[in-house]
Amino acid sequence: MINEKERIKAHLNNELKHTHFTKQQDVLKRVYPHTWKQKIVTLWNKEIQIPIIPITALFVLVMVSVGSLENSPTDSIDEHNKERVLVDIAGNYYWEDEFERALLKHEN
Repeated sequence: MINEKERIKAHLNNELKHTHFTKQQDVLKRVYPHTWKQKIVTLWNKEIQIPIIPITALFVLVMVSVGSLENSPTDSIDEHNKERVLVDIAGNYYWEDEFERALLKHEN
């Protein structure tokens, strides 16, 4: 068993004898940062995994709730619309209060 490990190690060393690693210091600086700048770069380089199904479900839920709130009628709008009257002027329909406001604007 030991002889087999040594034989494999010798074979591997023989294959890799022409390969030289020249960036040892750069790798060590990245793995073990010493300055604040290196630590920030290490922190910035982290991978964040965001689960897409829960985020999408939450987004859809928020959009549906906002949409349902926007579509629900309010009492103040209904009371205001009950008082409004449509008038027919020259084949066109206008709200009476808006038409009167426009007339007052043009009279002055």
